[in-house]
Amino acid sequence: DDDHCTVLLYEDAWCELDRPARTMTLHLPAAEPTGGVLHPAATLPSMVVAHWAGRLSLHAGAVLLHGGAWGVLGPKEAGKSTTLAALDEAGHPVLADDMLVYDDGDVLIGPRFVDLRAGAAAEFDFTVKGPKNEAISDAVVSLVPLDAPVPPPAKEPHTEISQEAQEFRSYVTVAQAGSTVYFPNKDTVQHHVYSLSKAKKFELPLYNPGQAESFVFDVSGIVTLGCNIHDWMIAYLIVVPTPWFAKSGDDGTAQIKAPAGRYRLQLWHPRLATPVSAEITLTEGSPLQRDFAVTLKPDRRIRRGPVTKGIGY
Repeated sequence: DDDHCTVLLYEDAWCELDRPARTMTLHLPAAEPTGGVLHPAATLPSMVVAHWAGRLSLHAGAVLLHGGAWGVLGPKEAGKSTTLAALDEAGHPVLADDMLVYDDGDVLIGPRFVDLRAGAAAEFDFTVKGPKNEAISDAVVSLVPLDAPVPPPAKEPHTEISQEAQEFRSYVTVAQAGSTVYFPNKDTVQHHVYSLSKAKKFELPLYNPGQAESFVFDVSGIVTLGCNIHDWMIAYLIVVPTPWFAKSGDDGTAQIKAPAGRYRLQLWHPRLATPVSAEITLTEGSPLQRDFAVTLKPDRRIRRGPVTKGIGY
């Protein structure tokens, strides 16, 4: 009737809504998360409650940006949660992750369903230094979950390795297996980009300025990149089987945010003889810090000669 409603959520689970009492009772077959996180199936009955109140409800997320609430809308599996997580890490607070309610010009935050921020709240901070305590940049750390499936890469991850000033940008790039990587020639000369690596063999012969070809890298491993025209150009694409990874900066530090749980950690660097491997456990609300001391092999890269005026390839 107009004041009572029973909504079937899924097998052996339903919800009873009582309009006069303003209650929503969930009947679930197993214990659900606590700490203010409701079951995701509560979206539908929440929309019924919003309808009773004469409000428009949207299956969407929202972030606080430039003083206002900005909605993130899209069909199922369009990447809303991925987008919200990225915006949250960029410093834009997530207001809602599954439902928004519009009420005469005001945006109301629906119940919190998906534990988006808690899932990213387990922090792993690491520092990589050399034998003289010097900071090591371009060290890649990846975390592969041991007790949960690995989520697929985002629908349209924008990973790019460009050619600029007759160099690759960047020297080390990381991408999850299954990602598409773009290779735009932002230079003023031609290049001949190639890889003979087991993880991915490809070639872009006589690659003109302005071109931007792409490849899908679906096998984990190290892809060494070179240019047949400019011998000093070298770069590495590290393809990892997980979305949880980071590359150390000039200060040798980086941070990874991932759901709590056990992980197989692997640390790699172009000049590290053997990757470092270890098992770690991340706990929500208790950041984990690890310091790695590594010894690198000598840098054998070909040194670029002085730049001369004139036309190159």
